[in-house]
Amino acid sequence: MLEANPDVTVRQVYDPVWRGWSAAATAYAVVRWRRLPGAYRDLIAERLRPGAAVIVTRDVGRWLTVAGAGGYAFQLGARASGLSPADYLDRRDAAVLGEQPADSDGERSVDRALVEDLRRFAAAHGHPVRQVLYRHPDVLSAAVADLYRAWLRAGDRTGNRLVVECGRLLDPWHVVRAGLVPYWCEYPLRSTVAALSWWLAGSEPYTAVDVLPEPPGVPLPTTAPLVEWEAVAGFGTRHALVDTRCARAYPSGAVPAHHATQVLRAQPYDLPYLPFLDADAALAELTARGQSDGLLVL
Repeated sequence: MLEANPDVTVRQVYDPVWRGWSAAATAYAVVRWRRLPGAYRDLIAERLRPGAAVIVTRDVGRWLTVAGAGGYAFQLGARASGLSPADYLDRRDAAVLGEQPADSDGERSVDRALVEDLRRFAAAHGHPVRQVLYRHPDVLSAAVADLYRAWLRAGDRTGNRLVVECGRLLDPWHVVRAGLVPYWCEYPLRSTVAALSWWLAGSEPYTAVDVLPEPPGVPLPTTAPLVEWEAVAGFGTRHALVDTRCARAYPSGAVPAHHATQVLRAQPYDLPYLPFLDADAALAELTARGQSDGLLVL
């Protein structure tokens, strides 16, 4: 793959905790661009309005990796398990891996070389590059939810109906169509639900809270039990619901990604549609939220 695509890096992620028995039978690789692909260059050079900003959203979480040759790296464990890098490694592992693991960007991060290449190319075509940096998706999710609520209320909407989406169970279009406030959980972990609960406790109450917890398939001690998702829904003052199909499958079953579309499609239309939020206004709102939530906008 690297020989045929010199502009990418490949990271092999091996997680025997999250993937269970299948970890030994399957390969999981993350491919990341380190130079701006041609299609994106054409988009910036030919399609953007003059002076329009290019926004990069970067997860800057950290993990331990072992670097190989030619853009290859190996990572033991992942954030999906709810464990830390130190929980996977001890000093004996260095002998097995061949060298001491080094601190690195997480597998979901945008490659820094790509950002620099983007910055140079965009500047040459008159487009500033803005970055939204966060250490954990919970921080971004809370800020985006607050942003949606402010946007809805500026358009004379209540902004009081929250939908909690998880993993692949999300549908941005139906959220906008129905005038909902979205909060996204990356994985169904205890820590994730705890962060969500603290945010809800510190927010103005929502009249309706709908929750779509994606079953992890492999129940772990770090997985949030269903009762904790039900407690999250309980923050709704008038309507509180954990999706029935998700609840039946949780935690060892599976729910198809399109189920979120089917559920959110049933939400009533919120007409007329509001004007789209201006990018500068959105970044200003995120900047204000980041002062207290650990979100950095550059």
